[in-house]
Amino acid sequence: MIRRPRWFIFTRKVRAHWGNRCALCNDGGPLEVHHRTYERFGHEELTDCVPLCRKRCHPFADQARRATKGTA
Repeated sequence: MIRRPRWFIFTRKVRAHWGNRCALCNDGGPLEVHHRTYERFGHEELTDCVPLCRKRCHPFADQARRATKGTA
């Protein structure tokens, strides 16, 4: 999915919506787009995803999601 043109365009919109800053620490990058929900996977809306910095916040958010699902 991340190689599809639609996803590339969508991630640019998400980053722009957040001012090209990490949604958690406000760092300027590099950023990755994190799914807050998978309810509309493949048909995401801007509120379904947030940009997170690659080295610090995205791994933290993924770890938190696994912990809440009991798969840590």
